[in-house]
Amino acid sequence: MFRGLLVLLFLCGAALAQDERRVVSPDGKIEFYLFVNGQGDSNPPRIAYQVHVGGKVLVDTSFMGFDVYTWEPLLGENVGLISETASSNARYHTLTAHYMQNGSLARLLDVEVRVYNDGVAFRYVIGKAVSVERLQIADESTEFDLPHDAAMPLTVPLITEEKGIGWVELTEVPIPGFPRMQLAHEDRAGKILLTRLTRHDGPVDVVYDGKPPLTTPWRVLIVEPDRERLKQADILKDLQ
Repeated sequence: MFRGLLVLLFLCGAALAQDERRVVSPDGKIEFYLFVNGQGDSNPPRIAYQVHVGGKVLVDTSFMGFDVYTWEPLLGENVGLISETASSNARYHTLTAHYMQNGSLARLLDVEVRVYNDGVAFRYVIGKAVSVERLQIADESTEFDLPHDAAMPLTVPLITEEKGIGWVELTEVPIPGFPRMQLAHEDRAGKILLTRLTRHDGPVDVVYDGKPPLTTPWRVLIVEPDRERLKQADILKDLQ
């Protein structure tokens, strides 16, 4: 009964959600929901996600995507799910969702998700669009609607405690040549954190200049019952 009510509440809270996909940890405790959702303003629908731990919402509806230089709209907005692949093993369950931006010249964005017993990880693959030889990223636009103390320094890794869930670490697995992740408060009210990419000495509006396709670093949320066990989590080793 409780489980059915939880699912009902989730669906009501994401009434505009489309193409919802759910990935669950091997032990069934952690759930990652991936969907396309309205943004509540004049902007087009956008890829979004939620993370639940033990039936409680850890990350509320948070949007995903990239601000690509000279591209409109954001990569991740106005998309449709065209296919997916899924697999599992003893360590994690995984899903890769393949999206295409509607009305564009075949702009492709994949979201790869892995859900472990001790956390979740996701990354993007930006595909090669028709007639696009250069990929110039102005910034990343991934949100983390994660409970945290608004006064705490926004460093990576970010470590916070969520009552009823445990200790949570938000971090990344960096890759050579791609800007490091930073965190900032979202402009609108609330507890949303927003991924920003480290600036460099290139063009003012570009933080990464390369060629598609591009596989980005993992964005990682580790969940453990106490702070010390965050250091011992196997998820980061597995993602190296």
